[in-house]
Amino acid sequence: MIVETANIHHRFGHHDVLGGVSMQVPAGSIYGFLGPNGAGKTTTLRLILGLLKPQRGEVSIFGKRFDRHRIGILKNVGSMIESPSLYDHLTAAENLRVLQLIHRCPESRIQEVLELVGLGDTGRKRAKQFSLGMRQRLGIAAALLHRPSLLILDEPTNGLDPNGIIEIRNLLIELNRGHGCTILVSSHLLTEIEKIATHVGILGRGELLFQGTIEKLRRHRQQVLSVRVSTSDNAAALQTITQHGIEARLDEGEIVLPALTGERIAALNRRLTMRNLDVYEIRTVRHDLESMFLNLVSE
Repeated sequence: MIVETANIHHRFGHHDVLGGVSMQVPAGSIYGFLGPNGAGKTTTLRLILGLLKPQRGEVSIFGKRFDRHRIGILKNVGSMIESPSLYDHLTAAENLRVLQLIHRCPESRIQEVLELVGLGDTGRKRAKQFSLGMRQRLGIAAALLHRPSLLILDEPTNGLDPNGIIEIRNLLIELNRGHGCTILVSSHLLTEIEKIATHVGILGRGELLFQGTIEKLRRHRQQVLSVRVSTSDNAAALQTITQHGIEARLDEGEIVLPALTGERIAALNRRLTMRNLDVYEIRTVRHDLESMFLNLVSE
């Protein structure tokens, strides 16, 4: 594992923010860290990066205890937590020049990362003149400057328009697949995380409610919750269905049944048509990521 947290706790005053979070971010993954506002996402990322000290529990990165190998670990980590810290009186390139001297990476890398994030032609424009989306892009460029093997981003698409979100999505996928960079990214944009993540962690009320591969999450999504049927005479159809031992009810002009196999749905359709009922629609209702997320955090 590239990142591991072992039962980390944190509280501000008398308020418990994290109540024992054990996260595992595999090497080569894009780990989507989801949770509503106030769930503790940013606090968790700050603890991982050493910006806060765990009051209980341990953090390990690259297989090493963070508290014992902090400097060596951070040399290979790029991050952007909340809003990027910029010098407003400097241009994009000048902001990166400061960091380039600190990281001692090639000067040519400055223009390279600016092109990557779509800021290659900002020229002499000062950072104070940047839009929120441009500032986010520059923050990501700063995190990428020294070619980190682990990238930690907190809500990187904040302030971006739909086209910008797509560009950042494609950038993260390219960094992961083309350059082997492991990415830990927090977001409240559930559908965006689903499009890029290989692994997902869902945080709610300071606890990790779900952790696993995106395939595992999708398998859970594919579980049929119910079957909904619409016919020419729903009252008569409901009577036919219940006579064959299937629990059913009327809801908003449709008949709602529990999850059924494909064979039982086909048999049900035959019974209804034999009763001279026109079947307009039979559809299955499945989990979507948003409903799963809301169910988890509300429970």
